[in-house]
Order: sequence, then structure tokens, then C-alpha cells
Amino acid sequence: MAQNNGYFVSDPPTEFPMFTGMPITRTVNDYDHSPTGYQFIVYSCDAYGNITATPDVIGQTLTITTNDPYAYPVTPTTIDAATGQAIVNVIFHTAMEGVTVGAHITLDGIEEFETPGFPTNAGTPYGLQLLVPGLYVENGSGGWVGSAWDNGVRGEENAQLSGIYFPVTVLACDMFGNFAQGVYDQVQVSSGDDSPSAIPQSGSPVTLTLDNSSATMNARLIRSGGSIPVSYTHLTLPTN
Repeated sequence: MAQNNGYFVSDPPTEFPMFTGMPITRTVNDYDHSPTGYQFIVYSCDAYGNITATPDVIGQTLTITTNDPYAYPVTPTTIDAATGQAIVNVIFHTAMEGVTVGAHITLDGIEEFETPGFPTNAGTPYGLQLLVPGLYVENGSGGWVGSAWDNGVRGEENAQLSGIYFPVTVLACDMFGNFAQGVYDQVQVSSGDDSPSAIPQSGSPVTLTLDNSSATMNARLIRSGGSIPVSYTHLTLPTN
């Protein structure tokens, strides 16, 4: 989308949206996709979309917002007196439809602006997620926390009945926990149950092949009492 001086959409001219076009689709800002963020330009303009920097606007605090719940906060800024604009970088973490970016200023009477919604896509496949009943993925919530990688899996595992099958799903995701398509790697799912009829049995993992980044198996634990771990090993690319 672009700024356009005096642009109007009705005849006679009564509506001045002040821009043309639509925002492009973007990819979340992982290591491979503009890790410092995507540039957005905020213009100070009159009612017809002409760029102007009036004295009452100069020095006012400009706040940039987005409805991406896990986007990196943008440092408040001000309109440049010479250019009538402010350039900001927005770092997106959540793959979602209808992302918006808004500009808000502290001066009363100045119309605020929010972009039309646009999609953000998942980033480069980065790691895996393992889901059992009770667990879910919170897209965009993952990332590095100190020296540990958080894959965006949330919730608490439900208790399972001995001998009853339950689904175990392995997903490929980007570094923020968004589902990342296009992965066909092999993984092994194992458990801490050494019962002969357990699936998977301790020491006898089940090998799965991801089909476009997803694979599901039916597991069955026999041993009762206490917690029994269910885990995965990434065979093709043993990293995260």
C-alpha cells in the first residue's frame, strides 16, 4: 500500500482514505526473514492525505500497535519535523490472517490510522512439537528464552486410562511455534512404559514419517501410577 496525496474514492469527493493499494503478505520475522522487522512509514497528513508536519504534531508521542499478540513491542517515537513522517520496524511472531498495524498519537483531535488486515505466514521450519490430549499449540508464543527454546506447546497432559489408546501427534513448526508446512522428516516416538504390550514400549520406539509436517499415531500405556513420559527423537535432523 502507498500514501497518495488528495486521493478520494467518491464523486463528488467526500471520502479521503489517504492511501492506495493493500498491504502485502509477510512472513514472521525469524532468522531467515528480516529478523529486525518490516519497515512501516507513518505520515502526518491533512484531511486529504497531503503530507504535512504542523507544529502541534511535532514532539507528540507516536505509538505503533498491532493485533499480533506476540509481536515484539515497538518503541514509541515522534514525527520528524523535516519529513512529516516516522519510520518504524515491526517484528511479527504469529502466523495469522487479518494482521493490522496502527498508529496512534497523544494529541487529541488527530485521526488515528490502522492498516487493512493482511496475512502473515509461518517462517522456516525450525523444530518439532509433540501433542497428547490436553496439550495445544499457541501460535507465535514460542522462541528462545535464555538458552532454552520454547516450541509454543501449552496446556497440561490429561491422565490416560491403562490399556486405552490415545492420539500422539508430532508437528513441524517455525521458531515461534507456528505450524510450518513442507517437512517430510522421520521421527521416533518413545515412552517410559516398559510393559510388553505398551505402544510405544520403552526401548522400542515407533518411527513416523511426517506428511507435510504432521504425523499422528495411536499410543497405549499399560503401567499405572505416576507419570509416564512420552517423547520424540528427530531422526532426519536431530536438533530441536
